[in-house]
Amino acid sequence: MLGDRFFDSSHAVPMQIASSSAPHKQLPDAPVGRAAWWEPASDLATPLVFENSLRRSLAAARRETGTLAVVVMAVDAEGAVACRRVLRDTDVVTRRGDGMLAVMLDGFDSAAEADRVAELVARRLQHLPAARGAAPGIAISEPRDRSPQALLERAWAHVTEPAGL
Repeated sequence: MLGDRFFDSSHAVPMQIASSSAPHKQLPDAPVGRAAWWEPASDLATPLVFENSLRRSLAAARRETGTLAVVVMAVDAEGAVACRRVLRDTDVVTRRGDGMLAVMLDGFDSAAEADRVAELVARRLQHLPAARGAAPGIAISEPRDRSPQALLERAWAHVTEPAGL
C-alpha cells in the first residue's frame, strides 16, 4: 500500500490520499476537493476518474498481457448505489448524468477469466430491482485496445433494453 502520504514528483510536495482501503480510491486530494475524484454519497468514481482508471488499466494490460472487462447498463441512482453490493472493492464504477452505469473489472490473466467474472457480475446487476430487466453489455479488452471509448462502445453495442420500454 502507499501508506498515509506519497510524493508528487512534479512538485515534490507531500499530498494526502483518500482514506478508503480500496486501491483505486486512493487518489490525491485535488484543490477543488475530493468530489472531483469520488462521489462520497454513492461510493462511485466520477466519470473522469473512471476514464483515467480505464486508460491506465488498458495500458497495463498491454504491457503485462493482462485482461480487463467493462460491464455497462442503464440504471437509476438507487441502482447505481446498490450495484456496489455485488462488486469487489477494487472494481471501478461510475454513473453518468444520463443514467448509464459503467463498471471496470480488472486484474485478469486471461480473456476467459475476465469473461466468466463479467458474466457473473452482469447477471447480478441484471437482478437488481433498478435494472428493470435490462441486460448489461460486456466487452473484454483485446491487445489492440488503446482507447477507453472504444471498449465502452463495444460494451454498449451489447446492451438490451427491457421489453415494453
